[in-house]
Amino acid sequence: DNYHILFFIRFQHLRRRISKYDKVTKKIILFEFPYFVNYLTFFKKKGFKIIYDIVDNITAFQDVPNFYSKFEQKLIKDADLITISAKNLTKLVKKQQREGYYIPNAVDYQHFIKARKQQPLPKDIPKVSNVIGYFGAILEWFDIDLLAYIAIQRPNYNFLLIGNITHSNLQKCRNFPNIFYLGVKKYQELPIYLYHFDVAIIPIKYGYLRDSVNPVKVYEYLAGGKVVVATNISEIQNFPYVLISKSKEEFLSNLDIALKTHINYIEIDRFLEKNTWDERYKELLKKINLLYAR
Repeated sequence: DNYHILFFIRFQHLRRRISKYDKVTKKIILFEFPYFVNYLTFFKKKGFKIIYDIVDNITAFQDVPNFYSKFEQKLIKDADLITISAKNLTKLVKKQQREGYYIPNAVDYQHFIKARKQQPLPKDIPKVSNVIGYFGAILEWFDIDLLAYIAIQRPNYNFLLIGNITHSNLQKCRNFPNIFYLGVKKYQELPIYLYHFDVAIIPIKYGYLRDSVNPVKVYEYLAGGKVVVATNISEIQNFPYVLISKSKEEFLSNLDIALKTHINYIEIDRFLEKNTWDERYKELLKKINLLYAR
């Protein structure tokens, strides 16, 4: 590749674009987690530019080692460029008098619009109506109590959960007859499952994690033509066809509304054309080129 980049999670979508479109050889190491910080001096001596992409307030997660905070502080201090996925993450950067460039998440549009066309019914999806779907990690920030509440209040709604379950409290919902756990699916399969959602949900708990997240799945849900019901996530307040819920009662009523809502694809596509990974690549490339113009 023309770029030599150590990629982690968020910007994996940009790797092909960078190698395809840019002809200038640059050495870049991009961190999304505060690992290997003891090698920063070595990398810089070898001519690498260091980018720290802050995607979460990771020190707010449960079971995160205390040393992460010190490692992150060092990364923020020594990075040549800092990018942030949510505006509230600016607070982490300003503590060390640094500037973070806001580059939110986006969507692989061509992949997820496949969910707008009829897809075969996977064998593990039950033949039920009023399908409320979720795909993604199920960690401590996933609001299990909210899920239990709405499943009890709407026994005729059926909830499909796709993803890796790492939260033990989810056991309280294991025996609900209208909650179905489908496990982890391949990225290539997600549009097939998304097609069979009637509504998509993002049930993130109240707290700082919710204030500092820009969920990639909201863009993917929208690309698939689904109305999204979410808790009160600041980053997605004004997105089209996203119903924000400030209480469990409002979440429930928003589900009722969402199931009756008809999507206008023109409106969604007008929004998404500015929120693709291609657009994010252009933003990141401008910042990278500035590093080498100094």
